[in-house]
Amino acid sequence: TLGAPERKKALREAHARGETLNVAEYMAKWRDPSHRLASMDAAGQDAQVLSVPSHCYMYWAEAEFAVPFARTVNDALASYCAAAPNRLMFWAHAPLNVPHEAAKEIRRACTELGAKGLVAGGSNFGGMEYDSPELDPVWEALCDLDLPIFVHGYNQSVTWGKQANTDRYR
Repeated sequence: TLGAPERKKALREAHARGETLNVAEYMAKWRDPSHRLASMDAAGQDAQVLSVPSHCYMYWAEAEFAVPFARTVNDALASYCAAAPNRLMFWAHAPLNVPHEAAKEIRRACTELGAKGLVAGGSNFGGMEYDSPELDPVWEALCDLDLPIFVHGYNQSVTWGKQANTDRYR
């Protein structure tokens, strides 16, 4: 989680002074890769693999939004990680609710931008599950590139309600 130990310390220190932590100011410094690298050094971390936060997967969004959003996310992550490519890496984001476009974006993000694989969260991608045949182009892209998928657990019930987990296995 983005700077969680440092954030807790900053909150405690601000409260001890009778102040409120300026969250916008605090988060702004994380947009600078040098701050992350310094934090990694202090924690003894050699490398990190970054991804879009799980609440931004947008699997519910229409293709007209989801496809360019994934491109923008991957471009931003690649730009950020370019500051220290041996230490900062990223998982590609793909619009899994639009499988053919997702496969294209996975190929682009991994071959052109250097993504190390795909991050996916939850188990409902616009009504499709991991084992839905419609997602075969996604798995084919990952197999062709010999890259992994990082499955990030997250509760989709807020978005999908009773349809959050509709897999055929019981």
